[in-house]
Amino acid sequence: MVEGSMPHAEILYLYSSNIRPLYEQDILDLLAAPRGTLYRFRYLGTKYLSPGLLEKDQAVLRQSLVSQRSVVHFALQQEAQYHQAAFIPVREGAVRRVESVGDIKVIEFELGAYLALKKPAPKQEGTREDPAGRQVRDYADWLAKHNVPRPYDSWAGTGPDATIESTLMHDDKDEQVLFDQTAWYLSRTESFRGARFLRVRRIYRLGSEHSIGEAIEAVDGTFTLEAGATYGIEVIHSQPSDVHSREVFDVSADNALLRVVGKPTLEIASRYDVLTLPVHAVDLPTNERRETVLTIQPSIGIKGPRVELRLRVVRPAYRTATAVGGSAATALLLGLPTLLPGLPIEIKVFCVFLAAALGALLVNFGLRRT
Repeated sequence: MVEGSMPHAEILYLYSSNIRPLYEQDILDLLAAPRGTLYRFRYLGTKYLSPGLLEKDQAVLRQSLVSQRSVVHFALQQEAQYHQAAFIPVREGAVRRVESVGDIKVIEFELGAYLALKKPAPKQEGTREDPAGRQVRDYADWLAKHNVPRPYDSWAGTGPDATIESTLMHDDKDEQVLFDQTAWYLSRTESFRGARFLRVRRIYRLGSEHSIGEAIEAVDGTFTLEAGATYGIEVIHSQPSDVHSREVFDVSADNALLRVVGKPTLEIASRYDVLTLPVHAVDLPTNERRETVLTIQPSIGIKGPRVELRLRVVRPAYRTATAVGGSAATALLLGLPTLLPGLPIEIKVFCVFLAAALGALLVNFGLRRT
């Protein structure tokens, strides 16, 4: 952005750091989760929120932040502050809920697009400076110059938008390119040197020939599946360094609502791959909506993301209509001999037989309880 151009819009800066393993895990997890997933950060307000946010009372804070564009960063820190904190932007989102529980501030946001720092220039021969380090320092310098709230002072606060700076940010629109670039920057820290990176790209319905259907969008953080249908969960893994062994991620779900088709695992045995995990939404006997969670997590000894997909299984409207209509028809056929006592015995028998056959069909197709 050139000097004298339009001012930057304000965004919410959120930081997770290397000070606790749980905070590092947050970065892996939100990198892996699909668009539309709701994620939550918690901060002690008086200790970690910027003064600008602390000055606002709860109602004003909620009103000012809900729907605010946010950007999550990994903050590379040192406990005794021996060096300046460094920042790697990871992903953007939109604030959906702000809540105060005593001094704890809960900020819930919906995950959006991936972000990445600009790809560094090739290293110049004869120089010791690493261009990647220069790129990260340039980003930190920009934040300092524009008084953006940041560690070691604040871990959540609003400031001018650094992500529109062409000298700082990667300008590619391909999410996989941005994901790979961010994973590369992260992998050059001790926190993520041995980590595995993957992301759930989309959930889509599988056809009779396992054809790819339109991706399902999350609503309020939940993906809705149609009971009786089979879906593909597309997972892309991409590693900044070579993989020398087979590493397993376990998949678990509530079998009463969702069944993994085949082996409930994902394997990483190469630097990159596109994997499809087929799952079947169990047919429901009623039109009651049921919610469940499908989890993808690394096996013991592997550092990688844990993904929790919130899923809602619903019975299709046409099946409910068929069930209601079929049940009504069955009742009518059974009641005809009583309502019309003058019917010939052959017709009465036929009505009872037809009602029994219709009831059996409804049960067979999961449209009626046995």
